[in-house]
Amino acid sequence: MTHYKALMMLPGTPGDESKIKAYVKEQISKFPQYTIIEDHLGSIFAFKKGTGNLKVMVAGHMDEVGFIITNITENGFLKIQPLGGVDPSILLGLSLNIHTEKRIFTGYIGAIPPHLRKKQSFGYENIMVDVGAKNKLEITEMGIQLGDFATFIPYYKELTKDRIIAKSVDNRFGVALAMKMIRKLDKIDLP
Repeated sequence: MTHYKALMMLPGTPGDESKIKAYVKEQISKFPQYTIIEDHLGSIFAFKKGTGNLKVMVAGHMDEVGFIITNITENGFLKIQPLGGVDPSILLGLSLNIHTEKRIFTGYIGAIPPHLRKKQSFGYENIMVDVGAKNKLEITEMGIQLGDFATFIPYYKELTKDRIIAKSVDNRFGVALAMKMIRKLDKIDLP
């Protein structure tokens, strides 16, 4: 489970999978039978030539659902929009990592209380992320900008011998499985 935990603890919103990509490339480079190929979209491939025409692909995607900072309110809250499918009703009370150029900040998700909402429906327009700033100027001084990414706080817990709970399981499990296949097929001649 070594790679599984390492991969699930790394951040990687759509368009910013650089940390996962670096980890995977480092691991694949340990197997000289493979050629690492990168495309213009940021995908990486481990290619191993076989002796015949048969082709097999094992794939996994590196990104995870996350958020992008879309607004900074005058009273120092961040507004977010999802990158991927995230139901806003599950977010209240959760913490996020806000990734800036220089560092990572922790933000806590709150919302406009129901009695102060213009509409009673609940969506991203009601969500606010609190990073402890008093106003917009403090947010700017912290280095948080529009377009910065936010991810769920990483966690990984083994519930039983063969059951885990973690962030980005659906995404990173496939990547870890592909890496396991690379290791298993390294010394095998492929048809």
